[in-house]
Order: sequence, then structure tokens, then C-alpha cells
Amino acid sequence: MGYRPRKRASEPVPRVRTWVLPGNGGLAGLPAYKAAMGHVVFTETRKASPNLGREVGEAYTLLEIPPMKAVAVRLYLAGKAVGETWAELDQQTKDLLKRRTSSGRGVPPEQLKDIEADQVRVILVTDPAKTGLSKKRPDVLEVPVDIHDPKKAVDYGLSLLGKDLNYGQDVFQNFKPGSAVDVISISRGKGFGGPVARFGLKLLPHKSRKTKRGPGATGPQRPGVVPSTVARGGQMGYHHRVDHNKKVFFSTPAAELKIPGGLKHYGLPRSTLLAISGSVPGTPKRLVLLRVSVKGKPIEPPSIAYTSVS
Repeated sequence: MGYRPRKRASEPVPRVRTWVLPGNGGLAGLPAYKAAMGHVVFTETRKASPNLGREVGEAYTLLEIPPMKAVAVRLYLAGKAVGETWAELDQQTKDLLKRRTSSGRGVPPEQLKDIEADQVRVILVTDPAKTGLSKKRPDVLEVPVDIHDPKKAVDYGLSLLGKDLNYGQDVFQNFKPGSAVDVISISRGKGFGGPVARFGLKLLPHKSRKTKRGPGATGPQRPGVVPSTVARGGQMGYHHRVDHNKKVFFSTPAAELKIPGGLKHYGLPRSTLLAISGSVPGTPKRLVLLRVSVKGKPIEPPSIAYTSVS
């Protein structure tokens, strides 16, 4: 179920079907751009680990958190949008977004408080021009407010309307070092793939009829149909994927890291960098979205002895 249909993602901006709202305040999602990978050496603190108290190494992914702006607040009731309020944007931002927003439209903020809703989301616009990327057009995402009371969530969302947001603010307190997060992104695209590469089929004997890199049979003689479960060639990669239970190792301003010449395939980062345990789907420069983990638990921030990107 998690890998069907293996079709190409409709857009490079990740979507979220399930949000986790622990009620800590702030926002429950954080957009970032994949920058590079490295490894970190830290002291193991998990009591169940056989390496407790020893220095261990682990791979990590470096993400750059871009400056953002809250451009709108949108209310939902039973999964349907019931009202929204948009901030007045400057002309430069309007030109970059083209027709992807409704600047200045919607109901007034005072009327938004009278609408019944069960979830409040803030529409964020990233500013990739202030990162290591060469592109200028922002990415637009919806992130829910991590407050259970809808009335308080509306007030909190309206307090962010039209303001510039950065990782160091309390609005992203769910993503501090030691937090457990899920990473949602679009995987690396590989074009068309055959059944062997796409599904891992075993090669048929060399005397087989018609083909060797394919299934031995595509279905019964009657009814004469090919079931959807038969491995066939098609789109490989560029799929929407979710990596669960990642840990935030550390965060640092890009200016504090000594990166002569910039990061390979990315450039010279200029904003805040976030280190996530393990790998992350997608290529460098790809937009990823962090959310509060569905099944992971926070840990103590590790005591880091060495990082390969330093």
C-alpha cells in the first residue's frame, strides 16, 4: 500500500495527510532545503544501547532552513476550508508568486474569529533567495498551528500574519535539537525503469522465450487481463515518500561553518543549518518538510565530538 501506485509526484512541494499536534505551541511543520550529507561523532546516551557512554558515529543530512513569511491564515472544519485571511504583500513578492496566492483577499481578521473550525493552518512562503539556492521563486506550504483550542489557535495565527519567521524563534520550538521528526519529500527521479530494476525480479533462464528481464507470466489465460499486481515497467523515482523517526542532532548558523567554495551540488549556505539523523529522500536543493514525528520520541541533545562538515 505504501508503494502503490508508483507514479510520478504531481509537484515538488510535499503534502501531509496526517499532522501530529502535541500542543506545545508554535507551528507543527518546518520547510527546509536539502543541502548535503556528512557524519557526526557523539556520545551515546540511550540506556538500552550496548554503546552507552561510548563515542559512536552516524550519518546525517544537512538541511538549510530558509527565512519565511506568514502570508495567510486558513480555517478548516471536518477537512474542508471554511475561511481565510490574507496579508497585504509587497509588489516584489506578488511578482515572484505570480498567481499562486490571493493577496489581500478573504474575510477581515475580526470576522475570522467568529467562524467555527477544528484546525487552523498558516500559509508560509519561503525565501530561497536568502539561501544557497540560485532560484528566486518561493515555495508555498500550509502548516497547522500546534494549539488544541481553536480560538487560541486563530489568535496565534493572526499574530503571525504578515511577519517574517526564522528558525531561531519560538514558533519552531518543536524542531529543537533532540526532537523526533518525520521528513516528507520527493525522492530522486530515475525516469523509466523495467521490472527487474523497479521490483527486483529475478532474471529468467537464458533460454526463455521473448524476454529474460520480465515476469514469467502476466496473468491467467481466462479472464484475459493483466492484474495490477504484476510487475511491469514504468516510472521509477520522483515519488512522494515519508521517512519516520528522524532525530535533530544540532543546528548552527551557516556563517559559523567553514565551507570553502560551498557544498557540492548546492552552493554556499547563508541561513540556518539543521542536521537530521540518517538520509533524506530527494536530491540536493530539493524542498523537504519536517513535521512532529508520528511514532518517535524526543531524546536528549547529543554531546557532539566531531562533524565532517566543520
